[in-house]
Amino acid sequence: MNPDNWLDKQDLRNPRNIVDDLPTILITIQSYTEIQNDMGEIEKTWIDKYTDVECIMDVTDTRDRENLASPYNISTHRFYVAYDIDIQTKDRIIYNDRIFNVITVKDDSNQDILIVETQELIQ
Repeated sequence: MNPDNWLDKQDLRNPRNIVDDLPTILITIQSYTEIQNDMGEIEKTWIDKYTDVECIMDVTDTRDRENLASPYNISTHRFYVAYDIDIQTKDRIIYNDRIFNVITVKDDSNQDILIVETQELIQ
């Protein structure tokens, strides 16, 4: 990794300010929604919110607690996405037929990327 990229972000080749030298992957972000079918019944389903989102994936094994009364949520993977992506805790990420439920979404100190903590759904 080129440390100069962190020191002077204006010179990054990547317009999203993600470090150039790290490998990126393409993911799909899905949102849980209710739709009405042809029979007028309400169906709950996952729909694609964003496709081909460029991001960085990192394998983790951290425990994240929102407050003392909540149980631990084990984060298995962390995704770094562009700050303008609308992702929420009710969404999920699809990567190579693997499903990751979103646990938390935080921004970095420069507010140019989002850090998405997820838990992989074992099927």
